Amino acid sequence: ANSIRVLCGILTDINMLGQGSRLIKQSIVDQAPYVASAALVSGYHLLQGGGSNVEVVKRWSTEISDALNSPAPMVQYHALGVM
Repeated sequence: ANSIRVLCGILTDINMLGQGSRLIKQSIVDQAPYVASAALVSGYHLLQGGGSNVEVVKRWSTEISDALNSPAPMVQYHALGVM
């Protein structure tokens, strides 16, 4: 979870955004709630940056929808915030 938070700070460069996006996308559907929650919060922070970040986060809609069905309320809350 901490690695995902650090990765979000690095992803400001558009060239690295594609590679990091795949990792965050996989982390959103992770079984561990703290990992999924950290990935969703990182996605939320990417949305705040604007620009091409918004388009990347919009492509995660299926993973975010899966997170809404998570048994962990914390993950559901963060997924709803990103939606």
